Amino acid sequence: MTEINETLTSEVLKRVQQHLKQIERRIDGVEAELGAVRSRAELQAVRNSQVAMLEDLDNIYRLVARHHIQLSLLRSTATQQEVPPA
Repeated sequence: MTEINETLTSEVLKRVQQHLKQIERRIDGVEAELGAVRSRAELQAVRNSQVAMLEDLDNIYRLVARHHIQLSLLRSTATQQEVPPA
């Protein structure tokens, strides 16, 4: 059971890392474009994009936290259900 939980945790963390890399690439692209931005409308669009990315990050961290809690509960349940040697 623990091995399954560790595998699940590992898979979730890999996905989170992939999402974070994508978001970092987007941020890098936005920062590069920011140097060329001239008008207020473009600045506002960039700000909105950054806010959306921050919301994405927040959602990812909430998801990871929720998985962490669920896995912790599963581990504690599995530990409690183990029968001590006779």
